[in-house]
Amino acid sequence: MSEIQKKIIEKFKKVRRSAVGGHLRPHKPLLMLVALGMIASGNTSRLNSFSEIKPKLQNLLDKFGRPGEMHDPRNPFEHLKSDGVWEVSDGDKGGFADWVYEEFQKDPSFIFKAAEAVLSETFPNSLHEIVLADAGIRLGILGYTPSLAWQSGQDANFVGRVMAAYAHKCAVCSYDTSLDGNLFGLDVAHIQWSLCDGPDEVNNGLVLCKTHRSALDFGAISIDENFKILVSKKLEGNPEIRHFLFDRFANKPLMRPNNPEDLPDTKYLKWHHEWVFKGA
Repeated sequence: MSEIQKKIIEKFKKVRRSAVGGHLRPHKPLLMLVALGMIASGNTSRLNSFSEIKPKLQNLLDKFGRPGEMHDPRNPFEHLKSDGVWEVSDGDKGGFADWVYEEFQKDPSFIFKAAEAVLSETFPNSLHEIVLADAGIRLGILGYTPSLAWQSGQDANFVGRVMAAYAHKCAVCSYDTSLDGNLFGLDVAHIQWSLCDGPDEVNNGLVLCKTHRSALDFGAISIDENFKILVSKKLEGNPEIRHFLFDRFANKPLMRPNNPEDLPDTKYLKWHHEWVFKGA
């Protein structure tokens, strides 16, 4: 990676985001991902009209912004320029600054490295491919694959302690499948995301199968203050599969950890319910 590319990555990681209630609003990062997606899809214009960017950005804000909140795509479009990587011309056209855009033109694989940098500071890794796809960025093209560090990135001690607390079983469905003594398909999730000041404490973690880990991070499920499982009413799909994976667990108790002191702290459950869960 060139020195100029390293500078761009650092600036992307340091983009200022407003923080409310321990949650970093994703508005500016999502705008950057939309712009990266437009370049990746072959758009050759450095500056694009707000009317062209708006529907793509609005879709991402509605999906990944705070549930139940109105999101104005004009705000990040105007305010990202204060971070030194974005320009707005005549109030209606916006895009990356010349020196940033030039690097994406010279090295298309740098688009994905830049997207990694944005995602790693904004969302848990279980959401990365979903966000990228919605932004129009497809992994695996142009010979680029994401780094292993991006795909993992959790503290091993935290993972081990949470796994032990829940006896290596999904706290929702009790999945614990192994082959030759090796467990697979299990994850440890932060209830309050580490990116939003959630600590690496057992009472902020859950062992979940891959499906329920993604569902927790995406807001399809949550846990109430009585440790009952909440399932979003917005879920769609094959009714039998939806029932098997989700509906049959609604209002059922979460699996308890071995030590009662390791139960999820209600302040982290409240954070997830307010900032992530798409309940109604």
